[in-house]
Amino acid sequence: MSIINHYTPPLSSAATDNPPTTISPRPHLRYKGPAAAQLLSQTLCLALALALSHAAPQNLEVMVKDRPERPKTHCEKHRDGDQTTRPSGQPIVGAFVPQCDEQGLYRASQCHGSTGHCWCVDSRGQERAGTRKGPGTGRPKCDEPDRPERPKTHCEKHRDGVQMTSPSGQPIVGAFVPQCDEQAGGRQERAGTRKGPGTGRPKCDEPDRPERPKTHCEQHRDGVQTTSPSGQRIVGAFVPQCDEQGLYRASQCHGSTGHCWCVDSRGQERAGTRKGPGTGRPKCDEPAGPDHHGAQLDRCEEIEFDAIAPDAKRITYFFKGDHMWSGFHGPSELINGSYKELDDHHHLGHVDAAFCLHQPNDEDHLHTYFFLDNKVFSYHEHSHSLVEGFPKDISEVFPGVPDHLDAAVECPKGDCLRDSVIFFKGHDVFHFDTHTKKVKASQWDHLPNCTSALRWLDHYYCFHGHQFTRFHPWSGTVTGKYPKDARDFFMKCPNFSRLSDHTERERCSHVPLDAMTSDDLEKALAFRGDYYLQKTEGSNDGWHAFPIAHTFKDLQSDVTAAFSYAGHLHFIKDEQMFVYQSGGEQYQLVEGFPKPLKDELGIEGPLDAAFVCGEHSILHVIKGNQMFDIELTTTPRGVVMESRLPFPKVDAAVCSPDGIRVFVGADYFQYETPMLLANSRIVPEPHKTSLEMFGCGHNGTNVSQSLTMHGPNP
Repeated sequence: MSIINHYTPPLSSAATDNPPTTISPRPHLRYKGPAAAQLLSQTLCLALALALSHAAPQNLEVMVKDRPERPKTHCEKHRDGDQTTRPSGQPIVGAFVPQCDEQGLYRASQCHGSTGHCWCVDSRGQERAGTRKGPGTGRPKCDEPDRPERPKTHCEKHRDGVQMTSPSGQPIVGAFVPQCDEQAGGRQERAGTRKGPGTGRPKCDEPDRPERPKTHCEQHRDGVQTTSPSGQRIVGAFVPQCDEQGLYRASQCHGSTGHCWCVDSRGQERAGTRKGPGTGRPKCDEPAGPDHHGAQLDRCEEIEFDAIAPDAKRITYFFKGDHMWSGFHGPSELINGSYKELDDHHHLGHVDAAFCLHQPNDEDHLHTYFFLDNKVFSYHEHSHSLVEGFPKDISEVFPGVPDHLDAAVECPKGDCLRDSVIFFKGHDVFHFDTHTKKVKASQWDHLPNCTSALRWLDHYYCFHGHQFTRFHPWSGTVTGKYPKDARDFFMKCPNFSRLSDHTERERCSHVPLDAMTSDDLEKALAFRGDYYLQKTEGSNDGWHAFPIAHTFKDLQSDVTAAFSYAGHLHFIKDEQMFVYQSGGEQYQLVEGFPKPLKDELGIEGPLDAAFVCGEHSILHVIKGNQMFDIELTTTPRGVVMESRLPFPKVDAAVCSPDGIRVFVGADYFQYETPMLLANSRIVPEPHKTSLEMFGCGHNGTNVSQSLTMHGPNP
């Protein structure tokens, strides 16, 4: 076949200026046969390419190359969604990243480099049960055909449910992961087989013996929450130590604090045996002295209370072992002094839980209930006498509620859906309807293990160790910064202040005020223990706390009463009076003071409160349930009038432009004049001191934040 040359010479520049002419085909160039068809096809393609090069946009090449990208597969989304670097760009060690093949499908074999585990997965990336291999045991054979997948065993669910990485992708150190065998079987801990560090491994190949019930110590130990719901280790929780028989070891130590102490057979601390860090271990093999039973306990030494319950007068009782405390400060006393029958059943152990029913429509609304192991005791509120027929089995009085409780607290209608009692056992919570006797059970894994619970000022608190957490009574929701130290808010502990923010503690403390007054600079001063709160009237700066010893060096702490008169601040402490010059920012003790109270006011102490209204010269002194009026302009001074008050005892009182505020416990009561206070026989509506005066929402927030987050009655 001959090659036909088809060439058209380019037009000259001159030719381009002339009109186009028709070029006739040359007679000697003829296109014949297949060659003609091929040449025609090439010419048409060349013409089309030239046309497109002039008409198409310049980015045609990019448009041609960009083909529609396929969507990511499930494996690729899983892989690319795992966080492997921190915001700073540093790699995160320990994060598991799934492996995908070229088509974006899960590889049949998956391995976690940080743990050394490998396993087989199905097409959805789900682990095939029974295929996991631990470090050093080889890789699983994932090319074998899938067998019908069995449901996961309890052990596998437990193992796979442990969170190994935090939400940010960082590994969680300290989480316990159970080990399952080839059949993925798991077993419950056999009582009496646990070995501590350095004591060797237990002999688990010995045949199972008939399992005995867990002892009180083992129940206590196993009920302590040592990991958070996310799997993170909880540092600081005290876990009791039990011996081979499940009994409390005579010596107990708290590793986080370094404290050690001796306990009796019920796990109760033996008074006077506690040793601090670096002071050695107590000698617990020595017999307890004859005064052990009646020895004083100091609740400011990291005590974990067995139960906390307020009575009808809103006096809060704290229980620990054989002892109890009345109110937020004061020494301990023996329980058998008030509830002697509890001491008769010492073999039952310490008090597990306690509460007082206050529902007015309930026939038992003035009864206090104590729970010991499987028994419940009911006492008449006023006489502290045991109700006839008690003690009874818990199941008889509170059907559906388990034995060996950890805590209990009443929950009236409005806080709960119905008048109820909330019982705690580990993380199991039981809402018991006091009218229908029905129980609603739930689990609050997010809440620490409550060893006692308290309803105070319409809020609910779970006590664990020497700390507490506020919770919602129906849902268990925790809002705010918790836990907090109970010694900062629920008791008066001299020279103790774990909280760095003294203002928050003093504003939100449930301990009653000692005294309150104001100076000539319109500064309001509220005293409690070692601190006082100060606020300038009309200022939006709020209340601020200061140590009493820094401002009033001679007082140090524990003011009994205070009042302002004639440009001076007067403080009463025990049987003495201190007078300070209140001009300027500094307070100077007037020369010659302190002086005896009897010489200055003509009355003997101790006093509970004192106040002067405005420019008047009458000092109103409160002592017990009586108020004494003293004329300050006469010499010698003495009582000119007496009257009886509607309160058995007052903690503090102050006269302000709004009237008189009388402080009783955590509340204050408002009166317009001293005369109305002296002649009133009806107690007015109470106001919450920490909430309405100091602006504390009881969780470290101010009032507006608290109402926004929780509403008026959370």
